[in-house]
Amino acid sequence: MLPGTVQSDTGMQNHVVELAVGMVGGTALLRLQDTTRDPYDSTDGERTNADIVVSEIEVRQGAQVRKRISGAQLQAQRGFAADTWTDSQGRQRFRGDVRNGRDWVMHERAWVEFELDLPAGDYTLVFKLGTMLQANNVNDAMRVAVSLRATENIAGTPSAQAFEKQINALLMRATHREASRSEMDQLVAEVLSSAADALQHGAFFHSSDAHCDTWRIWSDEDLTEEARFARYSDPEGMLRGWSTLIHGVLTSYGYLHD
Repeated sequence: MLPGTVQSDTGMQNHVVELAVGMVGGTALLRLQDTTRDPYDSTDGERTNADIVVSEIEVRQGAQVRKRISGAQLQAQRGFAADTWTDSQGRQRFRGDVRNGRDWVMHERAWVEFELDLPAGDYTLVFKLGTMLQANNVNDAMRVAVSLRATENIAGTPSAQAFEKQINALLMRATHREASRSEMDQLVAEVLSSAADALQHGAFFHSSDAHCDTWRIWSDEDLTEEARFARYSDPEGMLRGWSTLIHGVLTSYGYLHD
């Protein structure tokens, strides 16, 4: 969470965020996403603004700076991609742009990503960010989500190992056996595919065409906005991806008949 507001379009609050990460070697995708809720809503009915600014990203290993990237250099990074919009002529444009020859300014709830290629080891990612959140916005702080996802040597990551451990735990409880290697690959692919599809319908567990009776899971459905966001926010689609897997297991022949 990045607190603080400004009084004008040109004002900016500065923030430094550090994140300790472990790399398994090879390429990984670094993604930043603005997850601020209702960024276009104001307290007075007037125009408001809520932009996140990427000024610089450093990759440190111990006392050594292994890589330093300014916001203006993001587009030159391998694997660069960013949120887009389509103009009236059908041309796709980035929901972000370079300003002051240095910063990358993200539009409301936009995202940006690029690849890092580093040897295996422990690193610290240092994000020098700015927020341009006007004082009449309904928010008094902005939110940014950061993820680092290996695209090589994936099986060696702690998250991949935890992923497979959880799937085997579910299968063991439901069918009294663990997955074979081919089954595991298929189940992991299904979760990821379902998560990717879910993201096309929004960043919340309750998408527009969802039919999950969550009141059967949680009795306290009368939530504050903060509590609702904490429970149902699904920016990677993984809540819905895992729901697909559980549905598949509970309706499988092995669970129902063996």
